[in-house]
Amino acid sequence: IPLDLVHQLEPIEKVPELVLTEQVTVNALERLEIQQEDIELTCRTCQLSFTTREDQRGHYKTDWHRYNIKRKLVLDATPVSFEEFEKILSDLTESISGSEDEDEEEDDDDDEKKEKDKIDTIVSKQQEQQQDVQEEIVDQPIIASELKKYSALSWFRHKQKTSMHYGIYRHLMSFSLLELCQKKNKRYWSIFMLGGGHFAGCVIDLNASVLDVKFIEHKTIHRYTTRRKQGGAQSANDNSRGKANSAGAQIRRYNEQLLQQEVRQTLAQWKDKIQSSEFVFVHAPSANRNILFGYDGAVLNAEKTKSIPFVTQRPTLNELKRVCVELKTIKVVEIDEQAVEEQQRIMNEERLKKQQSVNKKKLVQKNVQEKKTTEKVDPEIEKLMSIVKQNKTMVTLTYIKKHDNLPLSGLLPKELEEDEDLRHYPTLLHLVASLGGTGDLVSELLINYHADPTIVSDAGKTAYEICKDKETRNAFRRCMSDLPDQWEWLEKARVP
Repeated sequence: IPLDLVHQLEPIEKVPELVLTEQVTVNALERLEIQQEDIELTCRTCQLSFTTREDQRGHYKTDWHRYNIKRKLVLDATPVSFEEFEKILSDLTESISGSEDEDEEEDDDDDEKKEKDKIDTIVSKQQEQQQDVQEEIVDQPIIASELKKYSALSWFRHKQKTSMHYGIYRHLMSFSLLELCQKKNKRYWSIFMLGGGHFAGCVIDLNASVLDVKFIEHKTIHRYTTRRKQGGAQSANDNSRGKANSAGAQIRRYNEQLLQQEVRQTLAQWKDKIQSSEFVFVHAPSANRNILFGYDGAVLNAEKTKSIPFVTQRPTLNELKRVCVELKTIKVVEIDEQAVEEQQRIMNEERLKKQQSVNKKKLVQKNVQEKKTTEKVDPEIEKLMSIVKQNKTMVTLTYIKKHDNLPLSGLLPKELEEDEDLRHYPTLLHLVASLGGTGDLVSELLINYHADPTIVSDAGKTAYEICKDKETRNAFRRCMSDLPDQWEWLEKARVP
């Protein structure tokens, strides 16, 4: 970055956050596109290119490709690299493969069917997780929609040309911009990528031009360690299902050990250059990290290395070049500030409406709660409910005769909802009938206190329909015979 530009930059976090739309930044984003040669044989979903038609067709049959397709259609999410897919498989394989036979011989048709089920299960689980974390967010700060795509970047703007925004990867911010630009001594970066049996590593001289990548050291290794069509390492499969006895499994286990040995030897040979590197970037998902870190005499320290903050492809020499150029290339976006201000105004209005709606709901809930606390249940009714539940007929009748204002014929007061099941027992007659052995009390309520047997609970039952025993049902039938005209016993009270 030119020094005169560095002096004119200020962090974008110190200014009000901007809201961008695709219409606002479309022209600016076009300038960020990397020109590539037209490749006829490609997979746009997985962002791969192929040299032959057979390779392309073979890729379309892989679980990785099918997962990216479903990820896009079902989850509306961006595709993942092969290494990320391998990590997802290793994380979820244990929970979805417990019912499979550990020592079963591999069969292509059966495996293909099982892997289709596996992909469906992974997508379903991720969809459930996606739904679980969705919630209404009102006070969350508005983030620029286009800049959010570059979440791994720190953004700056020009002090004078405020419409110009510059993005630099945060991993490079261990030093100030001025320190990075003023360094004149030899500057090295080390980049290592490992996954799917592929290793690529290099030490790069940064004193070369921006687009030119000068390798001081570089090496690529490939070993057959991944099961055909299934995308998982043999060690991950062994951990989840047990060790398979096939010849292919034994070859893959041997190659995993050989790959580990060769990678560690390479790191040991480059130890001095790696330790003198300004930054060390590593991409090694899942169990692949065990090859690079945590062993006796390990050259790399997990705490001092940095991850590659964007999606990568298969570890190759060309991919190392692309990663290096991407990391050290500044991103430039030009903002139409008038359009941004208008969009900011619209978003503020929408946020204010949401806030007002939430405040209104909170106020209604508060009023309802206050109303509940002010409405106290009559202690005489509470005492009645307690006595009735003891299922003592004479005690209950004595209490009823001493108190005149009890709800004996109609619905119980709603204030009892917190302590009583009014959905099933909306009247005292419902509650008495449900206890059993209360025929005398039922008769007393129906004849002398005119309890209404036609009231239906929210569960759709009359008092007769929830009688616990024959004695109580007979009490209803005797009252129907004695008072045939007082209630519509058959149609509404449902007494046969």
